[in-house]
Order: sequence, then structure tokens, then C-alpha cells
Amino acid sequence: MTSNATARLAEAKDRAWLGEVAALEESLKHLRQRRAEAEQQLPISGDQPVG
Repeated sequence: MTSNATARLAEAKDRAWLGEVAALEESLKHLRQRRAEAEQQLPISGDQPVG
């Protein structure tokens, strides 16, 4: 999703679609925030007991 939004943002900037640029920048901000939250919740390998 992030790579698709990044590509769309580049196109929107090239075509000067200012409303689309603003919306995509906001979407990317939220996607990156969600990814960071998800990564914080994942256990680091070696932290969980085996068995």
C-alpha cells in the first residue's frame, strides 16, 4: 500500500494535483504510523521461550 501511495504521490506532484498531493501525503503519514505501531508490537526473536 505504501509503495502504491508513494507512486501516486509522485504522479500527483508531477501533474500539480495539489488536493491529491495533500491527501496522499496524509495517507502516507498514517500508513507509516500504523506500520511503526505494528512493528513495536511484534516480539523480537529470541525474546519468547521455546517449548
